Amino acid sequence: MGARCVDRRRVGVPEAASAGGRRGCFLARSAVRAAARLGIDADWLEATFISDLTDAERGEAIMLFLRIVVLLDELCDAREAEARLWLRAQSPALDAVPLDLMSSREGLGRVLSHLIAVHQERARAEQATCHARPVAAKRGRSP
Repeated sequence: MGARCVDRRRVGVPEAASAGGRRGCFLARSAVRAAARLGIDADWLEATFISDLTDAERGEAIMLFLRIVVLLDELCDAREAEARLWLRAQSPALDAVPLDLMSSREGLGRVLSHLIAVHQERARAEQATCHARPVAAKRGRSP
């Protein structure tokens, strides 16, 4: 995609969002690029972000989508293939296919909440592991 703001209109970011600045254009381009990296086509973006959403809801949906992409990237250690698979596979925790859920604002929120919970759980586990290592070392055990 080029640097032009045409993508903003394709994804449906309201004109008001980019008035007085380039925030709306930046968000739309970011969403289009992130979707392309995950193998999500522009038709899905258009259907998700244009549908029956108000301008405020549309901006919120794009922000939710981008937060999902950032968390998924971090959780998958930037392995796009793994993230693509996760988006398209049945998730027992969500009891649905994440990409299918993400076609509604409520579903975007549900997927985001799940990814936040997974991220927090991993952070707690890593923190526990980091705190446990010095204790084990003091007792003469290897990690």
